[in-house]
Amino acid sequence: MTEENKIKTIKDIDLDFEKFYGIIKPEFDKKTIRITYEYAKKAHRLQNRATGEPYISHPLAVATMVHSLGLDTISILAALLHDVVEDTEITSGEIKEKFGEEVGLIVDGLTKIDGFAKNKSDQKIEALRKVLLASAKDIRILVIKLCDRLHNMRTLGVMRPDKKERIAKETMLIYAPIAQKIGLYSIKWELEDLSFKYINPDMYQFVKEKVHMTRSDREEVLNKAVDEIKKVLDINKFSYKTVLGRPKNFYSIYKKIKDNAKTFEDIYDLYAIRITVGSISDCYTLLGHIHEKFQAFPDRLKDYIANPKLNGYQSIHTTIFSKAINCPVEIQIRTEDMHKLAEFGVAAHWRYKSLKEDKKFEKKIAWLREVMLWEKEHKDNDEFMKLLRFDFFEDEMFLFTPKNDVIVLPENATVLDFAYSVHTEIGERALKGKVNGAMCTLDKSLKSGDIVEIITNQNGKPSEKWLKFVVTNKARIKIRNTLHLKKSGPANITVDDELFSTLKLKIKSLSDFKKSRKAGCCEFKYNEEIVGVIGGKGKDKEIVVHSVECDNAKFTINEKIGLKWKEMKTKEIVFELVLTDKIGLLMDILNLFASRNVSINSINSKVLRNGDTSMTLTLEEGNHVEVIEKKLREFSFVRSLKIKKKLFNF
Repeated sequence: MTEENKIKTIKDIDLDFEKFYGIIKPEFDKKTIRITYEYAKKAHRLQNRATGEPYISHPLAVATMVHSLGLDTISILAALLHDVVEDTEITSGEIKEKFGEEVGLIVDGLTKIDGFAKNKSDQKIEALRKVLLASAKDIRILVIKLCDRLHNMRTLGVMRPDKKERIAKETMLIYAPIAQKIGLYSIKWELEDLSFKYINPDMYQFVKEKVHMTRSDREEVLNKAVDEIKKVLDINKFSYKTVLGRPKNFYSIYKKIKDNAKTFEDIYDLYAIRITVGSISDCYTLLGHIHEKFQAFPDRLKDYIANPKLNGYQSIHTTIFSKAINCPVEIQIRTEDMHKLAEFGVAAHWRYKSLKEDKKFEKKIAWLREVMLWEKEHKDNDEFMKLLRFDFFEDEMFLFTPKNDVIVLPENATVLDFAYSVHTEIGERALKGKVNGAMCTLDKSLKSGDIVEIITNQNGKPSEKWLKFVVTNKARIKIRNTLHLKKSGPANITVDDELFSTLKLKIKSLSDFKKSRKAGCCEFKYNEEIVGVIGGKGKDKEIVVHSVECDNAKFTINEKIGLKWKEMKTKEIVFELVLTDKIGLLMDILNLFASRNVSINSINSKVLRNGDTSMTLTLEEGNHVEVIEKKLREFSFVRSLKIKKKLFNF
């Protein structure tokens, strides 16, 4: 057995504690930290981890991580005690009495709820809900939970293969996005790589072999690019604070291959170099300087200083070609304060007390406040998980109201999602939208930077059809609640209910491929999200249709395309009227439409043999139709009225 794989004894762990204790600065309450360690060690004395080591090794490792992030004494004490109430006979009351109310509340927030969930899946969701809701009041709970998960992932190797994969999937789905959400990128990257290793070991090995170097070798290559940058800056006497390099983690490399249908050789930023400068103006000056001295890739420029991420992250990203290592390198330019916040996320609130970043700290945890509000409104566990995955963990885009207020929504959100995010009442009365000044329908997908205006109808109300195109779970819940619906969307038919040869006619873009088939590894229903994986070459090229949730589709390195279902959508309403002869009847009808701010797309009329007039009016579909119909029937000259829907296939 190697020294690295040696199972530690309690003496080894005590030595680890002494090393940890030795690096703790005097401003921490070191005496209480020692007392707490001994207390936790005694509480867990009869327990061992799956690795065979005494259990206290885990709380100590978590406390060490928490300290490295710069959190306070209270956080270290809570980390040492975080499993005591859950795994021993000690109660929350005893913890509060011995270590204080603050420590007790954090430990309580980290302790799983026992006895309420119907099954293990619900139990896990309930535990997550509790942690997130408690973290809205004290974010240290979430930081400790992430450190707890990271240490568990580091020691996952001894578990059964099925358990390793299950825990890794849960980590990738929930905990890595949470780490990103609160700005703890170093934890996010390690959680992703560890999860990737167990979810898709073959692909993990493929990327590792393609990189073809150990991390230390990659760092050596990167240092050459760093020296090249420094030399250019020094020759031109440009002032900077630091220039540091970082190799990209394996999962981020794989994700670029998977999401962008690229080969390994097409990845532009296997390496990243961070340059810190003195001020925001220096960031932009340096950007111009870098672009002047190096070949740049214009489509790779991202300005997160002007448009910060929701977690407060700020930096300028650009990609240049490094002659020193003969490949592209991502350059990240930021101030020192931006770097501190980027490096430690919400933990910087404690680590750098001199930073005047309370507003930025509040921004980082604003999403937790929103989770708390939605949790009160909706108790269903499945809906809660959808809310997290699709509303809070998706890639974000920044949108603007006409007054220049920023609205952050997940990618592919629609005009209607925007309306609901501004205010529920605006969503419910939405009629159409304006995107960058151009009129559009409510189902239009938005892109980052769009200026969106919502046009409402005072008498408008939600339609069940809206459920087919809204992206955010928040909008979906509001629509369902208003319509008193129990389930999202229509009652869909499963693929098994129809032969795929028939069903595929309902999928857009599938006709572009001579060969198509349904994947045998997953199931999906008509109208559920699907994706096409392209395989083979030349005459043997085919597209295989998967559920968007299928892991085989998620982690493929083959080219993928998003697929959508064809459906019959009503776009226009046709009014067929028979009118008795009356002077000014046309003016009365036009005034009615004008008073409701409704446009008529087309109007045709002819005089019938009996002297009546037949008139056909076409207008856009919307909530105004019912009101117009009612008002038209009130006119004494309207003999009959029929309404037809003009259907379009998409």
